[in-house]
Amino acid sequence: MPDASIDDVLGGLDLTAPEASFGDGAFDPGFEEFHEGMVNDGSPNLIGYALDRIDSDGGQARLHCKYGTFKAAQATSFTLIPELFHQLTLSSGSVTLEDLPARRRIHRMVKDPIISGDGRCAEVAVSVLTIVEGERPEILLFRRSAQVATDPLRLHVAPAGKFQRTGELPATLQDEQFSLQMTILREFAEELLGVPETEGNETYTARTARAVPEVADLYRLCDSGEISLYRTGLVVCLADLQPEITCLAIVRDRSWLNERLKPNWEFLPLHQLPSRDRRRMRIALDDDLELMNEARSSLRPSQLVSRAAAALALGLPAYRQIRERGH
Repeated sequence: MPDASIDDVLGGLDLTAPEASFGDGAFDPGFEEFHEGMVNDGSPNLIGYALDRIDSDGGQARLHCKYGTFKAAQATSFTLIPELFHQLTLSSGSVTLEDLPARRRIHRMVKDPIISGDGRCAEVAVSVLTIVEGERPEILLFRRSAQVATDPLRLHVAPAGKFQRTGELPATLQDEQFSLQMTILREFAEELLGVPETEGNETYTARTARAVPEVADLYRLCDSGEISLYRTGLVVCLADLQPEITCLAIVRDRSWLNERLKPNWEFLPLHQLPSRDRRRMRIALDDDLELMNEARSSLRPSQLVSRAAAALALGLPAYRQIRERGH
């Protein structure tokens, strides 16, 4: 059942400085060739929220977080996929854990890396399936541009991105950016409404966010019920062992979005899309609130970002439940 209180999935936040969050000896000897170039690629070392642990409170999953950095995630999580692909190209048979030093190291350190982030930086990401209501509800899908670092030219939901903070770490015992709602609305404004990105030194809190007209408008629409946000799942990608929070955004004022929709540089502009993709930007649902047959047959897994597939698989059943309840 989808949960309208999306921040309820969040447990505690360990405020330990990120450089100490995954300890010493982060890399296996001999594995430097996989992470050296990634760690020194010139990207800003932004601070984000990483997996600390996942536990259960009365049957409800809780994601507890710690601070992590982009470089630490590159070295201890991003390398898991290229390591696996590298071994698959070398091996004519099966690949075992002994062939994967970075993944083997994680399994040595923790009993279950699905629910424990000890000894590494497993960044938390958020993917939101946006459904625009009208005569027929439509889901939004966008083809990523060639300039993005991951999954270029594949189809993705929006907004989507890292559960990430901006600015300096808080001097108090509370991090006001530790909010799924604020993260989603910030990403919505940046990815879909043309608001400049806030990944620099600016500290972005719920108070300062409302000073941005587009974000303030999104908060107003959430307060009035014109936009509803639901959490639909908490999943862990087995390839890189990083958690993903899947959500659903229902936009009930189609004209409001039509007047303001301006996808940012992460997505191909409309004039660069093949004609078939222009239809895919908005995919209508049928009378049973399922994907139309044409869309179902044309949306192959190879075309989708894996996290988009998760958001779709969890978001559409959640939307049907919401409609059945009359919300």
